Amino acid sequence: MACSGRYASAWEYASFYCISAMLTGTDTSGGAANATLTDSTADFPAWGVGAGVGMVAYNVTEGTHGPITAITTTTLTVTGVTWSDGDIWRVVTLTENQIAMVEHYLDITANNIHASLAAVGACDCTLASWAEAYLKKLNIIETGAFHKCPCARADMSDEERRLLLEWSDRQLELIRTGGIELCAGHTGSEYPAISWFSQSLTERSAAEIIANAIQRESG
Repeated sequence: MACSGRYASAWEYASFYCISAMLTGTDTSGGAANATLTDSTADFPAWGVGAGVGMVAYNVTEGTHGPITAITTTTLTVTGVTWSDGDIWRVVTLTENQIAMVEHYLDITANNIHASLAAVGACDCTLASWAEAYLKKLNIIETGAFHKCPCARADMSDEERRLLLEWSDRQLELIRTGGIELCAGHTGSEYPAISWFSQSLTERSAAEIIANAIQRESG
């Protein structure tokens, strides 16, 4: 299972690199199982949310998501999703085409990870508790070096991309040589960290820190 498919999703990529694309809030409808999301504090059109263009809304509380089909200033209609008062919502303002492109690059760079895991027979093992988040970060960082995020980090310099690729290549080498072992119960000789990089893969925090961290390194 560890050597199949991408490790991160388009919204995780966007929240890591593109903080301006990440929107979140709380349903304030006062009811339960509503067909539309209501957030009295929202201004969805002003925030760049569009209907019928493939943008996805997530009900984080319920673990469901679907495409946005209609909006008003304070409401969203999302196919296949219901909303109750207090539910946490999340929208990443990427269109269907942008999501597809991000996922395409995530798939491509995931193959590098698959090859490194296969080299040490780690494709079928039970991953360590921290390994899933680490593989997501590796997948996201290498993708960002190849694909211009369609939002905040589209201006990434060649030097910044070089730093990302160098770190990614080093992690892949450590996996291939056993310096980092991702299977549960094993420990490698290296720690999967990056001194100038911080990660933010949680649902309610986004990685604005990446811009400041890379700027410090390149400056």
